[in-house]
Amino acid sequence: MRRAFVLLLALAACTKGLKRHPPDAATTGASAVTTVSSAAPPETAPPPPPPPASAAPVVADSDRVALEQAKQHLADVESMVVRGVFTDPQKPEDGDAKMKCGNLESLRPRLEAMPTDPEIQRLLEREKRACGFDVPLLAAKAALDQERYSSSQASRLLTCTVASREIAKARSTKIDDKRLREVDARYRRTCFK
Repeated sequence: MRRAFVLLLALAACTKGLKRHPPDAATTGASAVTTVSSAAPPETAPPPPPPPASAAPVVADSDRVALEQAKQHLADVESMVVRGVFTDPQKPEDGDAKMKCGNLESLRPRLEAMPTDPEIQRLLEREKRACGFDVPLLAAKAALDQERYSSSQASRLLTCTVASREIAKARSTKIDDKRLREVDARYRRTCFK
């Protein structure tokens, strides 16, 4: 009982210095609204302004996630191509360049269905160049490098078949490229001697 009395005195002391304001419609509830509405007609607030038209098209959250995944996969593939490796040594559990290209290929229809955006178009062009030309060229080089380590006829046949298939993939994207001609010449020297 004594604690309740002390608490009541403390609350009374705290509220003594506060100024009293008339009740606000937003804070008092329905009773104050009926009082205010009978005294004066309510003023209607102007409708909120329409959202400004943005230059960038609206992209759904799931599409935005797909776009970010595609950007990350493409950045990984491009960094592997620049270094000339299939697997990132710092992240070997993430998979190789061909797996990332497969992921990008599965995301392609979703990216193409998004609203026309120059960023998405550039991303798709970079993906086509990296996964359609650079990665197959890298795979052909790796296959031809593998031929040096094994002298068996079956291994050589397998290596040459893989290199031929990868060169054909790269050629379907870019017909006349200096790097493609160099790998093709190396393929002919290695597999047709």
